[in-house]
Amino acid sequence: MRSCLLACSDAGRLHEDPSPAPRYSYLSNGEKATFRANWPPIVDWQADAIARFKTYNPKRAKPTVLALPSAPHYIYINDEDFVVRQMRAFLGLPLSPD
Repeated sequence: MRSCLLACSDAGRLHEDPSPAPRYSYLSNGEKATFRANWPPIVDWQADAIARFKTYNPKRAKPTVLALPSAPHYIYINDEDFVVRQMRAFLGLPLSPD
């Protein structure tokens, strides 16, 4: 494998809006406090994981990171054309099967 791809839906959004509020409206007050206390390490872990993935290592496949900061988790359903275009470009396939 010459290259590998990581597409991150929340790559920028977690740091732009680090508030966990929209993610836990159904939790009790105690559970919300626990979630808030654990949220910053989750944000930091994700940023670190993406940075590590972006780092080139000659012993591994060349990384390609496609950051989608405003994309929902199910972008492959919501914007199938975009996902297919990006996958075809990454794989070196023509954008049109013609």
